[in-house]
Amino acid sequence: MKLRIFCALILLFSNLFLPLWVSFILLILGVFYFDSFFEGFAVMFLVDLLYGVPVDRFFGFTLVSSFVALCIVILGFFLKKKLKFYQ
Repeated sequence: MKLRIFCALILLFSNLFLPLWVSFILLILGVFYFDSFFEGFAVMFLVDLLYGVPVDRFFGFTLVSSFVALCIVILGFFLKKKLKFYQ
């Protein structure tokens, strides 16, 4: 439990102070290390609420990184069932 909270805090720190690609790599690692790492989505949602601006490329959608994080969490959930080396 402490490791899970620590990883969520590291992800929050990376979202606030490091480039976005580092945060997504940490999110992917968290998704495959823990059973259901929904904290990653919550952290990305929090950062979108703080720094999210409407992006014209996505038709004014504000929560782009939250949507990508949700897709990573759901994809990881289904992909872990299909991998042979994942228990």
